[in-house]
Amino acid sequence: DKLHPDDRHIDLGDANVVVLGVGRLGRAAYDRLTQTYGLRVLGVELDEDAVVALQRQGLNVVHGDATDDDFWDRITRTHRVKIAVLAMPEHGSNRTALEKLEASEFEGAVAVVAQFPYEIAEMKHQGAHAVFHLYEGAGVALADRAASAAGIHRPDVLPEASPGD
Repeated sequence: DKLHPDDRHIDLGDANVVVLGVGRLGRAAYDRLTQTYGLRVLGVELDEDAVVALQRQGLNVVHGDATDDDFWDRITRTHRVKIAVLAMPEHGSNRTALEKLEASEFEGAVAVVAQFPYEIAEMKHQGAHAVFHLYEGAGVALADRAASAAGIHRPDVLPEASPGD
């Protein structure tokens, strides 16, 4: 308690997922992993104002810079974490975080967002288990939502039954 907040240990608690970067994309990943998969997620966000706002919304988020060596030195209880999602807006930050995870001998799955094809190749080569191409994924989601709005359903997904069916 006597340590400056920036020097205190970061206790991951019972989290089995860590989302690094809780902006729009990281928040969507956080919500999906908690609501759909029932996982316990800890978000790590650099923007202190965003951390406060996210905490007010009931999210388990802490302030931290995943590109800083001190951040990695302060983390405790990493053995429970099975997934790390790298959702920071800059490729260099995600690359650095992936290097730090590798150096810490993290044994879980690592998923990372990428904007350009060379970033995808680099992240895969560096050891990421899943790389999400931002624009490709956005295009797929946009097409799905457009089809759904038009009442067109994917052939491999049955439409939900209406009441009274």
